[in-house]
Amino acid sequence: QLQAVDEWIQSNCLDHKWSEKVLVNKEVGYAGRADTLLDHQEHGLTLVDFKTQDVKKTPRGKWTPRYYDKFVFQLAAYAECLDVQPRLLSLVINNNADEVYEKLWTEEEALEAMDVFKHIHAVWCHDKKYYPAKHQEVSA
Repeated sequence: QLQAVDEWIQSNCLDHKWSEKVLVNKEVGYAGRADTLLDHQEHGLTLVDFKTQDVKKTPRGKWTPRYYDKFVFQLAAYAECLDVQPRLLSLVINNNADEVYEKLWTEEEALEAMDVFKHIHAVWCHDKKYYPAKHQEVSA
């Protein structure tokens, strides 16, 4: 699997910007660690999130990764922390074969995902009675 990822990187990455970077959004009140930002040969500046997955085969024998909404929610939230808006890409690493699969999210999917993420975040804050953005304003 590591070899498959390395081959993907060698084939697609023109320039590596950073990996495992903590990103913070003080305005909304969240943070997380993004996997990598790179210059992709086809997509340009791209924020990549690596996902290992127990990929299953279809009845016809084709490996079929699953892409969940939460993948793009996470990427969109990380991208919102950046000064530039990269393309968003989920890279699924197959636990059952030495293969990787990429899903490039559309700009429309990214915009919708950020909108949904903000609503989910608001519900989380309400449930926990904890509002990180307001807490940040008070302590600043």
